[in-house]
This record gives sequence, C-alpha cells and structure tokens, in this order.
Amino acid sequence: MLTVIAIGLLKTLSCFLFEQALHTTVEYDIEDAPYWYYQEGSDEMCTFSYKQGGLESINLAKKDASRLMIIRINDLTEKTAYDNFKNVKNPKEKLLVEAFKYDSDLPLFVKTQLVYSKVKHEDEEQITFVKACIAKESIMTYETQRVETLKKDIMIQKSDTALEELEKEFEEEK
Repeated sequence: MLTVIAIGLLKTLSCFLFEQALHTTVEYDIEDAPYWYYQEGSDEMCTFSYKQGGLESINLAKKDASRLMIIRINDLTEKTAYDNFKNVKNPKEKLLVEAFKYDSDLPLFVKTQLVYSKVKHEDEEQITFVKACIAKESIMTYETQRVETLKKDIMIQKSDTALEELEKEFEEEK
C-alpha cells in the first residue's frame, strides 16, 4: 500500500508541475518591470522578486526569491498530499503523507538548485528585479528520492512494530 501512495504522490506532483507549465502562457505586463518579469519557462519553476533601494537591494531581492521558492514548493507538496490522500486512515500511511508534506531539507535543496537567471538593478529608479528558477526535473528527482527514503523508513518502522507484536504474543503464550 505504501508503494501505491508513493506512486500517487509523485504522479500528482508531476501533474501539478505540468499544469503550471500550461499557466506559463499567461503574459504579464507590469509597468517599469523588465520584459522577463513573471515569464516562466515550461521546464522550470520560477519565483520573482523586487526590492526598492540601492545596490543592497540586489541581495535582498535574491533572498526574497529564494524564500518564495521554498514557499511555492511547500505549497505544491501540501496540495499534492491533500488532493490525493485526504481520506487516508491507516496511521503508517498517514505518517508517509505527513512526512512528505513537511520537508526540513527543502531550504538546503533550494539553496543548492536555485539559479538566479535574471537580475536587473536600475539605479535611477532604485529598484532591483530578480528571476530565480529550478528545473522541474530537479524537483521531481529530489521528491522521488524523498519518497523512496520515507517509504524505507516506514517499512522499517512497520517491521519493528511487527516484531514487537510477535514478541508480545510469544511472551503471552509462556
């Protein structure tokens, strides 16, 4: 059953990533923003940020774009888990779904994979625009590895529980 849940999580996640690719055809026209602002490629997930200020606004906008990517991936995984497994009752299976939703390693993944593909600072207007992206393939690879690790952990926990139950039965028979 865990394998079915794991496959369902990954399948839905890839569907959501594909859906997002369809939404990239939306064209935004934001006054004073660069042409590439809010333009996302079909093979990448991007976040966009801007900050007012001098040169210090470059790092602030980059940090904000990174924070927004973490939020965006978290939202995506939560939606994936909710849409597919809101009715899961088995405690072990629920554990897998909950562990999938909350990833403490996500900030490190984003830090290593995020590419600031566009950074534009305009001195006259004192504003910085940033486009930061991660390849969707990288996100899927990362999430697949996470699910495999979670499955193993739960299988180990299941086997430990089964051994404890056998030991209890053996003690009761004595």
